[in-house]
Amino acid sequence: MKTMKQALILCSMLWLAACGGGAQGEGEGGKPQPDVMTSEVMRGRISRMEDSIWSRTEFDRRGAMALQSVYLAFVKAHPQDTIAPEYLFRAAGTAKGLRNFEESVRLFDRVIVEYPDWPRLVNAYYMKALTIDDGLKEKGRAQQAYEQVIMRYPDHPFAEQSRGMIELLRYSDAELIEYLKKKNEGSAGAGR
Repeated sequence: MKTMKQALILCSMLWLAACGGGAQGEGEGGKPQPDVMTSEVMRGRISRMEDSIWSRTEFDRRGAMALQSVYLAFVKAHPQDTIAPEYLFRAAGTAKGLRNFEESVRLFDRVIVEYPDWPRLVNAYYMKALTIDDGLKEKGRAQQAYEQVIMRYPDHPFAEQSRGMIELLRYSDAELIEYLKKKNEGSAGAGR
């Protein structure tokens, strides 16, 4: 009986050691250090998760939620890494896909505030506006977000698209459908 108990304790200790044994390891001089995954390890994990999710034909809500959590964990652990704003942007897009529109807008705002020099920042501004418009259906707030795109990036293609989206904000859903039908009919007639 005593030998069985010792074997179980030994197995438990080996299992804990194999799993990392907790939240801390030992650094220089035996001082406890936080157990943080390296950027490369986390990037690999993210890449595998993305491949797994995008290879499915059906939407994997649970997988998308897990991926969003890993994106955010990466940004928290490695905020200065050059890929951090991209992962934060992807987390915002994932939240949008999960129909968590307020969270998506909040995450796009984080990209804007925390990474103001990110070369693709215009994407965050534009996706924020689209999410407010299409997801939250808040026309006034959406117009303000589109106007920010126009003001900050007046020569960017998203500025032109934002102008068009602002024009469409004045229509109700039924009016928009009718407007687009007429526009489509006009385009079809012009091609004859």
